[in-house]
Amino acid sequence: MPFHNFTNPFQEVSSIPEMYRTHQHLQGLFQADGTYRRPVKDPITLWAIDILRRDYDVPLQAIELELLTELPQSGLDQERADVVIYDDRFINSAGNFYVAFIVVEVMEPGKNFGGAEAEGWLDHYDRLSTYMRSHRNCQAPVATNFADEGGCSAGGSTGG
Repeated sequence: MPFHNFTNPFQEVSSIPEMYRTHQHLQGLFQADGTYRRPVKDPITLWAIDILRRDYDVPLQAIELELLTELPQSGLDQERADVVIYDDRFINSAGNFYVAFIVVEVMEPGKNFGGAEAEGWLDHYDRLSTYMRSHRNCQAPVATNFADEGGCSAGGSTGG
């Protein structure tokens, strides 16, 4: 998909389809009044979710936002993975997914891949690498910093 003239269709809250606004697994993106909780990152998060749903048939019920993950190397007790997609082939007896398949780390649009600024690419890459180590079955790490200025950067690899 060429990105040279692409703009995020979910930048404006009014353009968000009702199925996303009301889905229980996506409620963390929105405040009570329907606006984004994090106006810079959440449109990017929703854009990534939309691509996964439309192009790869990822069911919305297999998505978890801001999953708490133990990151002992970070010096913090827990960090949050922006988006975790579970493998919908693995459901426990309670009906819950339990095998993480894809982890998506969303960067702010102004952060550049290869940049060394605080909370930039290196911090997100380290966080994504740690998520992959803590979710050994996870196969696809994705980092994106979609920007309305005409670009998207994404990276991924397999394994942890």
